This record gives sequence, structure tokens and C-alpha cells, in this order.
Amino acid sequence: MTFTISANGYSISLDSKESGADIDFISHAHTDHMGAARSSASVLSSRETSYLIEKTYGIKVNACKDMPEGVKLLDAGHMLGSSQLSVTDNETCSRIVYTGDYLLQRSRVANPIAIEDADTVIIDSTYPDPKIEFEDREEVERSIQLWARTKLKAGTLLFGAYTLGKSQELVAILNEIGIEPIMSKKLAMATDAYNDLGMGLRYQSVYSEDFNRSLISENEVGIVESNSLEKVATMLSGLNGRRVYTAVATGFAAIFKFNTDVQFQLSDHADFRQCMEYIERSKAKRVFTRGGGAKALAATLRRRGYEAEVYGASTALSSNLVRTDASKASGGD
Repeated sequence: MTFTISANGYSISLDSKESGADIDFISHAHTDHMGAARSSASVLSSRETSYLIEKTYGIKVNACKDMPEGVKLLDAGHMLGSSQLSVTDNETCSRIVYTGDYLLQRSRVANPIAIEDADTVIIDSTYPDPKIEFEDREEVERSIQLWARTKLKAGTLLFGAYTLGKSQELVAILNEIGIEPIMSKKLAMATDAYNDLGMGLRYQSVYSEDFNRSLISENEVGIVESNSLEKVATMLSGLNGRRVYTAVATGFAAIFKFNTDVQFQLSDHADFRQCMEYIERSKAKRVFTRGGGAKALAATLRRRGYEAEVYGASTALSSNLVRTDASKASGGD
């Protein structure tokens, strides 16, 4: 699936490497959005996104030299450095905004989202179901803190989280109640990069020279990669003979049951209610949906009276800013 925004004599790809694009936009430093990072000669991203990609993944980002005419980056609220792409066509004065992954709720480790007027919005559709509404974020954070305080008296606590974004959000939440979690090597490196960008997060790393190894035999809070949560929990339980309580913090906790002691609805994506708020505040006349739930979200929006369709669909597109090539669709989600 080829997808670019074309205006003012140039074309920009959106979170992917596309042939024919003059510039490749990377909205944030999550691996499913940085396909162009290794090979692009001209990447458009925030300073923070480029830095996180280089420090966390060892990829040198070739930044475009000048901001293209009519282009502006807007904060997306999803994670540190996450950006939306705003493009205004000089001839028609029409504006299109690509949100990438976004969040209207306030994150502790990201700038709040900026929403501006747009004629067309290309919006993320990770959570398309109107029935799924996330719990109040402040309540979720307080629940995490209460659980941590309570369970620390009984054993070791272990969170599973992905490398960039959620791990650092958990550190910030735990720091507020005086807990400095122990982090795996990979997560510690990512958190170091956040701190390089001014976050001031406090944590312990088992690989640092000044790590107090006596903590291993005490009840502590740890954060590891989600895919190694069960393995590390089993190892720690055998190491110190104490009960290990496991947790995840994800928006998918509103949909799925995880094999952990507790799960918290802490998402860095927008739910359907936030999606509707974004569209209304942007005053968009047309909406394209992009992501795993794109078809479902577009259908729901149409039922509610919006002109909406899945990005890359073969229907006629009136905006001269958008170019899609549905003939190259891979059938993926």
C-alpha cells in the first residue's frame, strides 16, 4: 500500500518508506512507524524522535535539511517526541493532518496534543469500538500506585511494558510515590535517552556499576519487556523465594484478559470517545481512517454522518493533497 501526501511540489510518505516520496515522515519512535529510518535520505520527524531512534535502536537518522513549505509538526501526545503532520496546499489553502498514533489524555512523559482546524484528517484507528471507553487516566494511575504500595509488603512486583513510552510512563507514576523501579538493560537504555531529553526519571539498572545488588534479595518493583515478563517472574521467584506479583498496563486491558495478577487500562492511544473529540475539535470535513480497526471506525463514522473512508480505499478522493495506490495493498492489517 503506497500512501503519501502531495502538495507544493513535493510528496511526503507517512510512517513508511515509499518509492517516489521526496521526504519520509516518521511520527514517533516505535518500530511499527519507523520503516523509513534506515534507508531514507530525508526524514522529517521531531528532534526527540530522531534522538530516540538513534539512541535506542542505533539507527542514524538522515534528517531533511529544511522544513518543507506549508508543513508543520504538531504534538500528538502519544509518547515523547510524537508528532502529527500538518500540510497546507498553497494553491487551494486546504489543510490535511495525519495524526499518527495520538492521545488526548495527558501523559506524564509527552507533550499534550495540539489540535488545529483541518479540512481533512487521516486518523489512527487502533481502538475503533464505541463500546470501549478507557477508565479515567488519573484513577488508573492512582490504582497502580495503590497496588504497588500494598503488594510491596507481600512480595516483589514486576511490570511488563514495551521499550519506549509505557516503561517511562510507569517510572514517572512510581517515582511520584517514592519508588525507583529496577529496569532491564534495554529499558534502562531507553529511559536514559528520555532523561537526556529532560525527563528526570529515577530508576535502578541491574547493569549499572552503582547498582545495589542487595535489592535483588528484597521486595522491589521491576519493569521488563512484556515478552519476557513471565520468564523473569519465574526466575526471580526461584532466586529469592518470595512471591512475585505481575502486572501489565495497556489499553488492551479493556479488551483482553492477560495472564498476570493484575492489569491496568493505561493506554497511550485514543479510544473512540477521544477520536470523536479530535474530529469535532479539528472541524474536519473529511476523515480517512488508518490502522487495524480502520474499516470498523470508518463505518461507524459514516453512520454518525461523517464523510469517512479507509485510507487507501479505491473510492474517488476529492482532495488533491492525498495520493493512494490501492493496487499495491498487501492484505495486511
